[in-house]
Amino acid sequence: MPYSGSRLTATEHQLPYSLPYDYSGVLRFLSIRALPGVESVDGGVYRRTFLFQQQQGVLETSLNPAAQQVTVRLWYPDPAHAPEILTRVARILGIDHDPAQAVEHLSADPLLEPLVSQRPGLRIPGAWDPFEVAVRAVTGQQVTLSTATAMVARAAKLCGTPLQAPEWEPLGLTRLFPEPAQLA
Repeated sequence: MPYSGSRLTATEHQLPYSLPYDYSGVLRFLSIRALPGVESVDGGVYRRTFLFQQQQGVLETSLNPAAQQVTVRLWYPDPAHAPEILTRVARILGIDHDPAQAVEHLSADPLLEPLVSQRPGLRIPGAWDPFEVAVRAVTGQQVTLSTATAMVARAAKLCGTPLQAPEWEPLGLTRLFPEPAQLA
């Protein structure tokens, strides 16, 4: 992982999760949908660029199963914004809610119980923000997942702001997901 020579400050955080948690399943989900230049999944690590409070940043997550936590490394100019950024990271990873109640209710249904039992720790990954969810969902309704991902990646390449931290280029992170005005 590069040490940012740019204006980004590196901080490390731990996000707890409820067991069971299928982190590798979440990474598979994110990997299939990863937008080149914006995000990547490699060797159990998820990375992505982001814009928060009009400032660019990079995040990286990895599993710390011994501590029942996800380690989150942030490179961002203002560490005071870490709590809000970590809330978004938890949503991306599907650890923003304890799934126990949902599992209990779904397991009570005789048709769903076998499916719940087959996939303990299954979570619903999220996205950085509602606009990104909307772009991906609308695009995905029209074409296959791979085609939708390619289309959104192309939009990000054409419309997204370049990342002002060139040390991340070797890891494939070069730009931000487009803001609504950029995409329009």
